[in-house]
Amino acid sequence: MGVPVFQVRDIIDNNNVYVFSTNFALYGDMSSRVMSLLSDISPEIEIYSIDEAFMNFTGVKDSVHLASRMKSVVTKSTGIPISIGIAATKTLSKVANYFAKKQTANGVYALTEQQQIVQALKELPVSKLWGVGSRHLRMLNSYGINKAYDFIQLNEEWVLEKMTIMGLRMQRELKGDPCFGIDAYPSRKKNIRTSRSFGVKVKSLQTIQESIIAHAARCAEKLRIENSCARYVSVILRTNPFSKSQDYYYGYKSI
Repeated sequence: MGVPVFQVRDIIDNNNVYVFSTNFALYGDMSSRVMSLLSDISPEIEIYSIDEAFMNFTGVKDSVHLASRMKSVVTKSTGIPISIGIAATKTLSKVANYFAKKQTANGVYALTEQQQIVQALKELPVSKLWGVGSRHLRMLNSYGINKAYDFIQLNEEWVLEKMTIMGLRMQRELKGDPCFGIDAYPSRKKNIRTSRSFGVKVKSLQTIQESIIAHAARCAEKLRIENSCARYVSVILRTNPFSKSQDYYYGYKSI
């Protein structure tokens, strides 16, 4: 989890840590390139987030070979290393991906044999399960549930009561019962946002205006990609919420 730089300034200074600004526009462009390459190989793909996707390998005879080919193509074309987890359900594939990063040299891990799955779940901390946030983690730990294997031993009615239907589906997926399909055609976004923090204090109105124009253009580009239209446009400006030398300001205007 990220923290403001000023909160760890001593650690940065004492350990010669280099700090770089984020570049979300570049992240988005690189993500599009990676997802396009994956789509060329596996037409049925769900782009889950900027750096994650699910693909349907049903009918593939050698899934490990195909995954290795995908990894090679992406790395050669973009220079970005990726990891791929293979399993019968989405949740198990997330588990497989965890071990692909931790225990393999090539970044590909297939979790398909029952004995192998059981061993993986016995090793995996419940905190690493897809869908287990801080609140559910505290609750599970309070009942002595520390590993993923402990979680799948729980009574389904108890899981439904404590973690709703989503928790129950996650548990069933860990047992090999598919509950989440591939959403190859996700619904359009309800809102699009482009925001940046200035690296230094800004006192020039022109600089702020130029930044707003650039952000608006980027939002419009995202809107066109979605083939959507906007009903409202909002501009938000705020000062540094962590500053001790000036009052905090937050303002917005919608049209």
